[in-house]
Amino acid sequence: MRLLIRKALVVDPQSSHHKKRLDLFIRNGKIARIGRNLKESADNIVESANLHVSTGWVDIGTQVCEPGFEHREDLTSAAAAAVAGGYTVLACFPNTDPTLHSKSEIEYIRNRSRSLPLEVYPIGAISRNCAGKEIAEMQDMSVAGAIAFSDGRHPVQDTGLMLRSLQYVRTFDGLIINRPQDTMLARDGQVHESRVSAMLGMRGIPGIVERIMLERDLRLLEYAESRLLTHGISSVDSISLIRAARRNGLRVRASVPAVNLLLTDEDVMDFNTHLKVLPPLRAKNDQRALIRGIKDGTISCICSNHEPVEEEHKKLEFAHATFGASALETAFAMACTALKGKMKIEELVHCFSSGPREILRLEQPAIEEEAVAELTLFDPDHAWSPEAGQLRTRSKNDAALNRPLRGKALGVVTKGRFHQNPG
Repeated sequence: MRLLIRKALVVDPQSSHHKKRLDLFIRNGKIARIGRNLKESADNIVESANLHVSTGWVDIGTQVCEPGFEHREDLTSAAAAAVAGGYTVLACFPNTDPTLHSKSEIEYIRNRSRSLPLEVYPIGAISRNCAGKEIAEMQDMSVAGAIAFSDGRHPVQDTGLMLRSLQYVRTFDGLIINRPQDTMLARDGQVHESRVSAMLGMRGIPGIVERIMLERDLRLLEYAESRLLTHGISSVDSISLIRAARRNGLRVRASVPAVNLLLTDEDVMDFNTHLKVLPPLRAKNDQRALIRGIKDGTISCICSNHEPVEEEHKKLEFAHATFGASALETAFAMACTALKGKMKIEELVHCFSSGPREILRLEQPAIEEEAVAELTLFDPDHAWSPEAGQLRTRSKNDAALNRPLRGKALGVVTKGRFHQNPG
């Protein structure tokens, strides 16, 4: 592969070329030259008016659905959607059939993904079958290639199990990922508990559902002296708790779904089931707190919260529709649209690239000569509106469908290949 990227603004604070508009020549999977007006012969030339380049983006907690739920998504379709969304790495949740709860399932994902256009790292289950009862063999899964451990869409409710998992992974300095949601308190809730839920006549999911679980997890984390990613936070209280915990030296990180930065509970007024997600879309004051949390570093990862759902489970009355939305192809655009004018582009990109890599302890790529090329090309001002027929994901339940967005991935360079997206 010989690729010439022309006049791209480098967005990488770790690079000596940060904030410079330069040409990059990629040859045989490496950045061979960086400079201005390069004349190298190339198989492909990429040039656009507002081209930006950063190190490759990472998504944590993707639901790829394979094995067992390939009718919703499989590794091939998830990889195609991820590349279209600008990702070069996925860390996928274990909610499959069979569950990713032993060495053999972890090896299946690693082997199955070798031929895909990006890297896929499996997240092993904390408990067998993600049932929240019997702890899984996390040490064996770690050796087999599990990048972290979580029960994914099933928050760990058993306090003893959560403590044991934090203590278990401490022996090899592993990472536990848990979504803060007390499912007993959230039972039968459909949307955020607020004026909107009352107007819609639906049972709400109050912010205390998240706060109680997060307070518990932080206390356990302090006791176990381990590592935790609290995944998919959505409320103002969560930001305060995590900020204080980090100030006190706890090894906790936080992620936020992109859709929660763009939309609020008021957007659910038209009963669009694509907006029925967990965590729920919350109030504007929660949204403002999340944005402040990104700006001050309390949140270091923006996730897609990609959860494909087949059409027949979404085309129902809101109360009967399944939670979940696909978002691999639109997560950056939703975040970019929501944060436009509120932070620097390098701060936004950090939450898609170096932030998630730091959480997972993945090697940080470099935009320097002779470095392996793992890059995302994007235009933060590109105006577009996603249409179902354009999406690569198998399930078309994207919350951003037909919404005006700004910001789009134009292509990725990874595994020695260039994948360009249509304009």
